[in-house]
Amino acid sequence: MIDKKVSSRYASSLLQFAQEKKLFEQISQDFLFVSKVLNENPKLVNALSSPVIKPSIKKAIIKEVFEKNISAEALSFLLFLIDKNRENLLQAIIRQFFNLRNDLLGLADVDVQVAFDISEEQQNLIKTTLEKLVGKKISISVDINKNLIGGFVARLNDTVFDASIKHQLELLKKQLLMGSVSKN
Repeated sequence: MIDKKVSSRYASSLLQFAQEKKLFEQISQDFLFVSKVLNENPKLVNALSSPVIKPSIKKAIIKEVFEKNISAEALSFLLFLIDKNRENLLQAIIRQFFNLRNDLLGLADVDVQVAFDISEEQQNLIKTTLEKLVGKKISISVDINKNLIGGFVARLNDTVFDASIKHQLELLKKQLLMGSVSKN
């Protein structure tokens, strides 16, 4: 819980800085890149999180990996996190930064799981329906989940929209066991 509060404070400060300096898009792009690099390199994440590795070495690693690929402001922020001994929260800070950014822009990222591959038309229908529900512009990423019988399950942050057949069958089973379904 404390880590979430801390990461929220740092993310909020980064967002405010980006807005004040009119670097909103640049900082967003920089941290998309940083996030991608971290996701693809778990050893880098482990090195940054390690209490055994000295801050000076961590700074050298950060400079080597990112200096030529991100803005000086974004690099300074990464080095600042090391100075404050918060580099272990980097991924959480980035996630929170993008959550705050998306709220500000009225955007939302939704993960959708389906039982089988769906057409682009079906994806657009799900997207349009969810946009009406949450009142935001949505981008969806679709994954196949073989455990679903049909329908879909959509996750937006901590909210789950379960429109799967499996879920509907579970609800029906509960109703039947409770005797709340009337006989025809």
